[in-house]
Order: sequence, then structure tokens, then C-alpha cells
Amino acid sequence: MFNQSWLFHAAQAALLSEKIEAYTHMGVNVQFQKAFVKTGKFPVLFGKTFSKILDQRLKSDYEIGFKASPDDASHTFQEANDFVSKIQDFLSNNSS
Repeated sequence: MFNQSWLFHAAQAALLSEKIEAYTHMGVNVQFQKAFVKTGKFPVLFGKTFSKILDQRLKSDYEIGFKASPDDASHTFQEANDFVSKIQDFLSNNSS
């Protein structure tokens, strides 16, 4: 089963491959956008997906009564899996 932390750690691994360290969710998001989205290594939509899923994680953890519909959860699950897969491909193709 997919775990949201995989998304965070996948982005963190991509950053480390570029020798960029970030440890918080916000720090990883900012650095990921800067190093990969703004440089064109990943499309803008990819960066938006990462930001959206991190935002949903915060809402699910801290907003009382937050509920995702089954369709939203399924869509987000697919987006997250795609994100992690693309990061894995990136790391495989760019390893030393």
C-alpha cells in the first residue's frame, strides 16, 4: 500500500541526487520546485501535484472533519504513484 511519506522521501532523494538537502515538508517542496520544476527537469504539473498532495496531507492531519471522497482518494493515489515512479526513473537515469 502506498504511504504519503514515500512521496516526501522520493522528492528528498531527487534533491539529494542534486546535492540539495531539505528536511521539512515545506523545505522539500520549495527546493523541489526550485531545482526541478523551475529548471524544466520536471513539468509544472508535476510540481503542482507534489504541492497538492502535501497540502492534502496537512489537511487530513490537522483539519477536523476533513474527508476525501473515494474518487478523490483514488485520483490522488494514482498521482502519488506516478510521482514516485517518475522520481525512480529520474534517479535510475541520472545515477553515477
